[in-house]
Amino acid sequence: MPNYEVDTIGEFTSACDSMISSKYILVDKRLGDVLKSIASTRQVFNLISECMVNFSFERELEIATNRMGRLTLPEEPHKAIAFIFCLLNLLDDKKINFNQFLNKYYSNDENGAGPYATFCNQVVLRFKNLIVSILIGAPEPKIVKVEETEKKENSNISQEVCDRLLFLAKDYKSYVHGVKKLKRSKCTRSELQDQVQAFIVAVENKHVEYMYALILGIKYSVGKEKELLRRLVEIEDIVLGILDQVKAQKI
Repeated sequence: MPNYEVDTIGEFTSACDSMISSKYILVDKRLGDVLKSIASTRQVFNLISECMVNFSFERELEIATNRMGRLTLPEEPHKAIAFIFCLLNLLDDKKINFNQFLNKYYSNDENGAGPYATFCNQVVLRFKNLIVSILIGAPEPKIVKVEETEKKENSNISQEVCDRLLFLAKDYKSYVHGVKKLKRSKCTRSELQDQVQAFIVAVENKHVEYMYALILGIKYSVGKEKELLRRLVEIEDIVLGILDQVKAQKI
């Protein structure tokens, strides 16, 4: 993992700090700002994408909630990052009621700070600190040259191809939304939607290096849903074509 300067991820850290220091009444805006900062901060987005590969939120949630009235985050840094990212998305999408969630897991705080402040200090702050420590504290390669090369490669990808891929991905997400239950899958429909959304963000930002990994994760999560597998074929073919194009540019 490259070693970045703090100011390169400043939008993300500022959004987290604002959420931590704000009041619960502003939670919708602050939470939305954190998620937007992730999508627009390349280094943070790339790290989270790595953490999401082969990650099962449903499995980790069972472990995290096995103690009554307490949420225990995963100890492993990459699992904790993926877990918190999924949790924040579910809260933002209103798939988890934030007020009920706080009352269930953070109402018994001993320091008297209140459920929301306790949640921010234990979850949002850890999320920020883990990401900062991984991005800032690792050995440094020739980062400027790498970023310039990736930018040039990504910019050479046909916009027409990206538009087609984005259309298919959004259509795929809509179809997933209509599926009641995934057959023979260890993943829930909500988790699959999160994976597809991560892929959509990757396409929108032309993050080629993570597209195929996300496709593999989606394919694993689909289970035995034949229609979902069928619809994934063209998407995967396009991604493989893009990867071949990028490899050809390096020769």
